[in-house]
Amino acid sequence: MSLSADWGPSYEVMTAANFTCNLDTKLFINPCSPLFQCFYDEALGDVDGVSTCHCGTIGRFSNDHFPDCQHDSDMSWLPKVMGIVNVSVCGIIIVWSIWMFVTLHKLQQLQFNDITKALVLTTLAVTFEIVHQSCETIQMFMKDPVNHLTFYGTPGIAQTTLSGMGCCMVLSDLNIPLLWMQIASSGMNKADAERRKKKVKDIVKYSGTFFFVTFVAIVTAKGTGMAGIYSILWILIVLVAFNIGSRKLRSQLSKPGEEEPKTSKDIRFYVMRLSVFIVLYICNIIWFFMTGSSLKNANPDNWQVAASLIYFCLAQCSLQNTIYIRSTLEKKLARFKKNGNRVLPTTTASGMSSASSVDSN
Repeated sequence: MSLSADWGPSYEVMTAANFTCNLDTKLFINPCSPLFQCFYDEALGDVDGVSTCHCGTIGRFSNDHFPDCQHDSDMSWLPKVMGIVNVSVCGIIIVWSIWMFVTLHKLQQLQFNDITKALVLTTLAVTFEIVHQSCETIQMFMKDPVNHLTFYGTPGIAQTTLSGMGCCMVLSDLNIPLLWMQIASSGMNKADAERRKKKVKDIVKYSGTFFFVTFVAIVTAKGTGMAGIYSILWILIVLVAFNIGSRKLRSQLSKPGEEEPKTSKDIRFYVMRLSVFIVLYICNIIWFFMTGSSLKNANPDNWQVAASLIYFCLAQCSLQNTIYIRSTLEKKLARFKKNGNRVLPTTTASGMSSASSVDSN
């Protein structure tokens, strides 16, 4: 009997074994061949609690032609639509980000500052996601076993892109407090402003370095899957830190009896929207693991919607970052709309900081 290290018995061996999954041996990561999933379903002929291999991927392929799993079911349209929506959202974010880069370049305002770092990392995160969602959606239409193994193998495109997405998203979010610090320092005396900016910059720098080094170590030692879980932990830390930090900053920017300034509103709406999608992201991860983590309960009908919504929420988190970064560049980009392709005077461009980009440009 020839065994595949990643996907268990060959199709012929699986057929000879009457498609019964071997859930006990540690030789198998997945005991069924590509396009198959091991789960128990009496409606598909399983009896006595014995799980067998069925057609089962996120594409929810039909079992009516089993063992031929290259046919759509009545519900295959749903993951396809959700995949196309996710690809479209990611594509819009990437095009929007490129437009901002090009516009800043034409204005001779493209500098490697905190805004640019956050925008670059957000764009990279979305690029990883669009690769993931494009490959997965194309596979839903192709239903090809070889492509399936390439995408979902260990390590494969799926794990690599998800890990890259999580890493870039965390690093991007870690740069946002630097923008807030620039805003907060505008009303301080120069000495206090410089001292606080240095403190925040050191925290962000050391946090980002620690995260990246430990992330790479986990990828090396435990694989990309565990690194993705590690990223989730940091996303939760970012969620808590953003809510605490934004409240303190908004209280500093707003004066009693006066209308809340636009800068404060932008921060408030950004943190609120980002928090909503991070919470939904975590909820869908919990839903996914509760319904599909066990090989005995891995029917795609149980977890497909949760999996698709995970990617949707990740795309929305990147979109919120992009919207906020765009708001910090409002005055610069408004000048481009007004002046067209004519560049701005460069006398102040080289010395312009993130603070001027955010509040006084």
